[in-house]
Amino acid sequence: MDTADPIPVEMRWRLTARTLTYLPFAYERALGDAVGEGYNTKVGQIFRNLGQEMSSVALAFRLPTGNAADLAMAVEVLVTVLFGPGFEGEPLEATDERAVLRVTHCPFVAMARELGVNPGHAYLVCNAFKTALVEGLNEDYRASVLWARCFGNAICEMTIERKEE
Repeated sequence: MDTADPIPVEMRWRLTARTLTYLPFAYERALGDAVGEGYNTKVGQIFRNLGQEMSSVALAFRLPTGNAADLAMAVEVLVTVLFGPGFEGEPLEATDERAVLRVTHCPFVAMARELGVNPGHAYLVCNAFKTALVEGLNEDYRASVLWARCFGNAICEMTIERKEE
């Protein structure tokens, strides 16, 4: 018996994504002061682990991850699966060696505003997740964030590029 049957599948996904988006702020409220200086390291590691775990999802669904353009597409798919359709953006550049993704709407920033908290708290989590996600999908590439909406920029911009040898 499916006990969640009265809740449509689309709504279940949205509720789960909303919960995952809320999680960094719940951690901050519950653990931030108690953990002290080590808080950022610990919560960052949680989301790095989550990012690395997504490589098995990419493999299971045969998402291409062989170059920067493939990785950009895989990141967009996996971020949307986990955190919902609240991410809006576009690829600015996508080649084998380098891809640039621009995000114009972020569910973490929206959640922070809804809660009345500093959206900058989401940066550590988001950055840890995305960089670990890219590295987990293809260890020959790295991701870096150039602009971040949670710090007041109009957009987020993430670059995926081949690591130098």
